[in-house]
Amino acid sequence: TYENRKLITETNGLLCKDNAFSFAEALELCFKNRQAVDSATIRNTLEEFEWKKLVTNKLLPFLQ
Repeated sequence: TYENRKLITETNGLLCKDNAFSFAEALELCFKNRQAVDSATIRNTLEEFEWKKLVTNKLLPFLQ
């Protein structure tokens, strides 16, 4: 989605088109680059979007 494109970077993920061929290419690329993946870095780049933080910082103030 458009919103995913704003969040996903070379550091934290990989975007592909919504078809089998593009998905297969993305899987292959992920496999080839698996040694460079750092799960802690990935989590840290998106930690502000954890459900608990979204509810606390966005939803609850909206509801109040």
